[in-house]
Amino acid sequence: MAARQHSQSGFSLLEAIVALVLLSTVGMALFSWINTSLIGLNRAQAVIMRTQTIQNALSAMDQINPAVVAAGDMRVGDMEIEWHAEIVDPLQDGVGYPLGTGLYQIGLYDTHVTVLQEDKEQVSFVVRQVGYLQVRTLDLSL
Repeated sequence: MAARQHSQSGFSLLEAIVALVLLSTVGMALFSWINTSLIGLNRAQAVIMRTQTIQNALSAMDQINPAVVAAGDMRVGDMEIEWHAEIVDPLQDGVGYPLGTGLYQIGLYDTHVTVLQEDKEQVSFVVRQVGYLQVRTLDLSL
C-alpha cells in the first residue's frame, strides 16, 4: 500500500504569526519615521513664523526714532509691538559738511522690542538703533 500524501494549502499558524510580526515591525518603524518628520516640519514652521514676525517688527521699528519716542506701542496688523529704548552712547553733535558741526545730535540706543499676538508674547528681541534730534537750524545767510 502506498502512503497517501497530504497536500497543504494556505499558511500555517506559525507563518501567519511571523508575517504579522514583520508587518507590525515595519509599520512601527514607518510610523516613527513619519512622526519624526512631522515634528521637524512643525519646528521649521515655527522658526519661519518667528522669523517673519521679527522681520515685520523690525520694519515697523525702522519708523521709530528712539531719541524722540523712547517707549511706546503700536498695532501692526494682528501684532501689538511694544518697545522701550535705553541709551548706549550719549547724544553728541553730528558732523556736517562743510562747516564741521551738523544740525543734529545723534546717539546709539538699545531698543527692547516685544511682539504680542492675541495678548500672548510671540517674540522678544533687542535692536540697536541710532536716535537723532535736530538741535540747530540751517543758516543760509552769508
